[in-house]
Amino acid sequence: NGGATDTTNAGSMYVKYTTLTTPANSPAGVTTAAVTSEVQYLPKMVARVRVPAIGSTRDFVGLTNATLTLSDGGLIKFFGIRYSTAIGGTGWDCASGDGASATGVTTGVTVTAGHYYDFIIDLTTTGTLVCSVSDNGAAYVTVSKATNIPAAATTLFPEASVTNLLLATAESLEVEYMYVEQQ
Repeated sequence: NGGATDTTNAGSMYVKYTTLTTPANSPAGVTTAAVTSEVQYLPKMVARVRVPAIGSTRDFVGLTNATLTLSDGGLIKFFGIRYSTAIGGTGWDCASGDGASATGVTTGVTVTAGHYYDFIIDLTTTGTLVCSVSDNGAAYVTVSKATNIPAAATTLFPEASVTNLLLATAESLEVEYMYVEQQ
């Protein structure tokens, strides 16, 4: 996949993950199976990311049992916030998948080049995913969903990733921080 570089924007330090230009579906980002959480421990993830440019991409921030760089969900167990032009998206969706199917609910927050976004991805209430998004420090927009939530014993790991969906296009996502709390 692509590489990571340090970058400064609006006085904040970010790690910029950039995909390769070829082939299409080249991923970049941060993920680790060494840090895991289980749904039964009611995890909550907090992150700040910046989108340097708008392209044909799949951006994901959340917890997953398999990387979401090649898919918008489907057979993967996950929950988080995603932006994907592959499914006609123009904004951030609160999304989850239970391993059989995946669905998303729009937050109504449009993805804008050069903006940073604060995310709170909250599964502290059993069976309900609550996603909050703040665009460039504005008030949070909050939505929730109770469908396609992974089962309680599902082990997940954190991921922040970007995938280029077009050949010969490098795409980027900048991550300032992300962390997971659990009960």
